[in-house]
Amino acid sequence: MSEKAKTEHLGTNLDQIPFEGLEAVGKIFAEGAIKYGRDNWKKGTGDKEYQLERLNHAIRHLMLYANDDRSEAHLAKVAWFCLTQIWHEAQQTKPTPEIKWEVTTAYMDSKKDPEMGLIDNANDIRILIPNLSSDDICGLMEEGVCKYKKDKNIIYLQNKDGDIIRAYATVYTKAPITRPAQAEPIAPVSRPAETE
Repeated sequence: MSEKAKTEHLGTNLDQIPFEGLEAVGKIFAEGAIKYGRDNWKKGTGDKEYQLERLNHAIRHLMLYANDDRSEAHLAKVAWFCLTQIWHEAQQTKPTPEIKWEVTTAYMDSKKDPEMGLIDNANDIRILIPNLSSDDICGLMEEGVCKYKKDKNIIYLQNKDGDIIRAYATVYTKAPITRPAQAEPIAPVSRPAETE
């Protein structure tokens, strides 16, 4: 008898998640994409006000479901909140790689059409290459930089004649990993005191 293939166990039983539940939550994601734009919810990372508002919506849906309201997919909306909140809290502990731009002498890849654009002012350069100093940016403007070509990880700054004034390449450096002891919880919902 041949030996069984060996594998590592993930420690998660993703195959046990009911399809009906996934489908119901998927519909909520689809509704949100139409109403607010795909992945709009991801912009809420680190935004406690947004997350608290979503928590309040989830509590409302749970209470409506508990009171036999079946006019909406209340449980799917609660599950949507739980899944997206887990994602938000996971992002808070992820290290963000620092991206720097450094001068390069690399040549443009002629096999591929590069992204091109105009540079109207110093702010356009600052957006393209965030880590440049103000002096560097002023110097580039004085040299007549007015357009750019971006090819893979290299940006070529050009004058009006198309001459390359300077080229910058991305350099990825590891950011220090700072992990909080615990993900910061959402502030509890405050309710007004009841009066008789």
